[in-house]
Amino acid sequence: MGHDGKTHSVRFRSISVMEMYHNMLGFPTCQSSLKVIYLPTDLDPEMKVLKNYHYMYGKDRTSEDVWVNSALDYYVHRPETDHQPPNFRHNMNDICYHDFFKFYNIDHNNYSKKEGLVHTLFPNTRVVPRTVPAVCRWHIIHMDEDIKKYCLQQLILYKPFRTYDDLFSADNINKDPIAECMTMGREKHPHFQFESISQMTFHYLEQMKQKQFDPKKILEYAQSLINRGYLTEEDLNLYIETLDFDISEIAATENNLFQQVWDFDNGETENNLPQPQTINYTNEQKQDFLKFTRERLTPDQRRVFNYFGKTIQEFDEQCLLFITGSAGCGKTYLIRKLMEACKVFGYKHDVVATTGVASMLTQGTTIHAYFHLNLRNESNIDKSSADAQRIRELQVLFIDEVSMMEKNLFHTVDNILRRMRSPDNVHYRKPFGGRHIVLVGDVAQLPVIQGKGIWDEPLFYEYFKIANLTTNKRQQDSRFLTVLNKIRLGNIDQQVEEYLNEHTIDGDLESNPHVFN
Repeated sequence: MGHDGKTHSVRFRSISVMEMYHNMLGFPTCQSSLKVIYLPTDLDPEMKVLKNYHYMYGKDRTSEDVWVNSALDYYVHRPETDHQPPNFRHNMNDICYHDFFKFYNIDHNNYSKKEGLVHTLFPNTRVVPRTVPAVCRWHIIHMDEDIKKYCLQQLILYKPFRTYDDLFSADNINKDPIAECMTMGREKHPHFQFESISQMTFHYLEQMKQKQFDPKKILEYAQSLINRGYLTEEDLNLYIETLDFDISEIAATENNLFQQVWDFDNGETENNLPQPQTINYTNEQKQDFLKFTRERLTPDQRRVFNYFGKTIQEFDEQCLLFITGSAGCGKTYLIRKLMEACKVFGYKHDVVATTGVASMLTQGTTIHAYFHLNLRNESNIDKSSADAQRIRELQVLFIDEVSMMEKNLFHTVDNILRRMRSPDNVHYRKPFGGRHIVLVGDVAQLPVIQGKGIWDEPLFYEYFKIANLTTNKRQQDSRFLTVLNKIRLGNIDQQVEEYLNEHTIDGDLESNPHVFN
């Protein structure tokens, strides 16, 4: 109960003392008294890790024992025991993948004398009970993307098995993951609390809620499930009542999609901008938005806007674009229009910048905050977190003030966006994982503080198209504009000197205008 007399719900999770200290001091969470385990759920991964060379020294060249064992390998090769060993909570034959690593650890100590150890089927490894249960994480497969893969992942995590066939009951001849999940639900399995597709959707949304996903994000997933026919509007309205937000507030936020932006000429606002009243815009509303936006753009901006819209709609095309130009030509204004287009046409996007000030102007965040980077440009983002999922679903990324971007940071962004793709994704090997990237900046402005910029990098000059905006919207004085452009390029000629000498301030400060801030 709050001071206002209303009941408030608080989202929370248990953390260790070490994590609390790191959060209070602003440090990345690199150590914790709670062990966090990442569980791969791909039974036949395309990518594996080679063992260190000294482990393979002297082995037969035809040996297939060259890969590092994953958590899934240790689970399916767990001890075969029909009884519950001493100090163990579970029978090893009846424990699921998730609970196995939550309550037990794999010990590689050949000389360990701990009581109650059980050997695995791998040499020199033992199963040891944990003193404190671990926190298990995994790559989330979303139900709205592939319901069969989602159900298969649930079976892998929560149904005991050793082989693929063990995941399915004898009467499931077609080995259908969806049907098997329903069977587990009818048998009242604690991890399968559903007997129909609609009940499964609520179970899925509840998992998102427990993982601390933002309520607005949960609503987006629910809307996607409705579009696929897995959920009805009536069912969603009932479920929304259990969440910690009001759908009217979300709708109000979406209706305020077209934010007021300043005009670089005279500070006019866009009060006449059309305001669609639904989250899913109709074709008529989309066309009204395009018509209104194009009328407000300069010819240079309009060409970029049209190219961007055409490219991102093609599945096999990738928009890698660098927008540049002098100060006042409308780069930030154009970014906002491109962002509005992404919202109207349903493309998931984000905007980041190399500096905090630039990120505020574009209503985004810094690159380091977005990708959880430390001072060495190393990312410590949790792959099972909501932030990681947001990056995985990202379709368009805007990066402002790239003149200050160091080349190593540029490649770090490329590597992270690639790694966030599944290896079987058709865009996996493309630059930035196939996402559309829009760089914005002025090459004549501040350079990088240390190291080299991105201009000489093949990743930039081989893939990115350059759009140079030339129409200046701030200055109407053509002579002053010419002088500014010459100073921008370091060309201080006689015309520049004469203009500056004509506009010097005399020594009578009392008669001169004053600007205070």
